[in-house]
Amino acid sequence: MLTSLTIERLRGVRHGTIEGCGRVNLLVGPNGAGKSTVLEALCLLSAAAQATDPVGRSYTQTIMQRRNEAPEAGSPFPRAWWFRLDRKQPIDVSMKIGHDPNHITSAETSYHANSSDPKTIAMTDPAKRRLSSTLLIDVDTVRDPDIERRLWDDLFRLRLDKQIAPEINRIYGLGLEHLTAEVGTGRLLAALPNTGLPLDALAAGVRMAIRLLIVQLATRGSLLLLEEIDAFQSRQSLLGLAECIVRLARAHDGQVFISTHRHLTIEAFLKAGAPEGDVVVLPLQLDAEGELRGKAMQHADAVTFTDAGGDVRDLFRLRAIK
Repeated sequence: MLTSLTIERLRGVRHGTIEGCGRVNLLVGPNGAGKSTVLEALCLLSAAAQATDPVGRSYTQTIMQRRNEAPEAGSPFPRAWWFRLDRKQPIDVSMKIGHDPNHITSAETSYHANSSDPKTIAMTDPAKRRLSSTLLIDVDTVRDPDIERRLWDDLFRLRLDKQIAPEINRIYGLGLEHLTAEVGTGRLLAALPNTGLPLDALAAGVRMAIRLLIVQLATRGSLLLLEEIDAFQSRQSLLGLAECIVRLARAHDGQVFISTHRHLTIEAFLKAGAPEGDVVVLPLQLDAEGELRGKAMQHADAVTFTDAGGDVRDLFRLRAIK
């Protein structure tokens, strides 16, 4: 698994280190602490292994579109990607895999202002496999029907689709019998005990969860990056969804990074992480000089802290960047 990440000169981060990553990682901190930047850094690193994600989207285009950005004159990338808009030096992102100092593999890439292709400095086979199917999903893209149109055939061919209905029923008690793709349109239809409905006719939380599970199964063995995907979920369904995400990550050797502001989400994933303890909290601190630090609070420590009434979101506070 990816255990550490280093970021240089990306957005508000001059230099950043994230350490102690686990199977499921909760990125927490105030607005502007660098949570989105960490997810985007992982996308930029993944682009060096595979130009497009499993949905067929360019990683760099995905980053620009989600912030309504566009390339600027003389560069294929927005100037806003560079720390304090200074494009003299490249954006660098690197990662390490494994905990054994004698058997650590890595990946490193650079983005120069005048080149559309990342410069790959290092990319070992284990790192390439971990990055090969990375997907970044937020509250907008998780509602996109292109997700199932692009991914369903592969899941169906491997019969991974059979895992979805039991998980959804476990969370929502829906009685979902199975999902099938409509001939011609590719849209998903949900077979319920007494009727069949298009996926988008289901409740918002249910259809978002179904698409989220489709995405997670498509990223097996790779990275799933989730940003604020806890909308439309009650406390009970959020716990069920967290348990499902953790269970599938373990079963398919996936690794998940989740950016969230909600205490309920943190609480749900910490509960879902027991007893294996493979859910960690990554509180982020970004100072006025662009130094980003994130060191994992291991599962047992995070549970003890929250059980004592603490809020892991307040472990570090952002100082205003001037």
